[in-house]
Amino acid sequence: MKLKLIKRLTMFSIMLALLVVSPVVAQEAAPETEKSKKEQKKEALAANLETIKKAAQDSMFIIEANTLRGKNTFSQFVSSNTNFIKLNGNEVIIQTANPFMIGYNGLGGVTITGEVSQYKLTEDEDGVRILLQMTSAILGHSTLNISVSASGNSNAIVRTGYGGYLQLNGDMKLLQESGYYEGMSIL
Repeated sequence: MKLKLIKRLTMFSIMLALLVVSPVVAQEAAPETEKSKKEQKKEALAANLETIKKAAQDSMFIIEANTLRGKNTFSQFVSSNTNFIKLNGNEVIIQTANPFMIGYNGLGGVTITGEVSQYKLTEDEDGVRILLQMTSAILGHSTLNISVSASGNSNAIVRTGYGGYLQLNGDMKLLQESGYYEGMSIL
């Protein structure tokens, strides 16, 4: 009887020791993996920021919008492959589309083409800011203000000389990486 009790106490103490030691070992190993994950994420963001800066300098990128917001409206979720702002050199294309509506571009919205008249790029460690003046037959003289973070999240605001306002939020991508679909331009 005493032998059984001694065996049980021994087993219990071994199990207790394992339960106490194993979390300590796991806690010691965790900071190394967290550091490496943080370093990997930081390196990936730095590489992505360099790509964003290069695309902004070349004026060849697209902002695929996930949400649209007008002057006096709420944000609306939209399809990113048909709602975008595309900048290709001196050409700007702003497109909105709604699959449930009839529109001028064949996609339930409008596609407006314009020309860049002034382009100002500001770079910092957090991202890129672009301020450009554009002219188009439909919008007239307009201002496009774009902010892009290091992760590629972007916010673009279009203000027209006639008081029009459109805000697009989404991701900035290179033209060759995007799967956008362009409708017919109005003019």
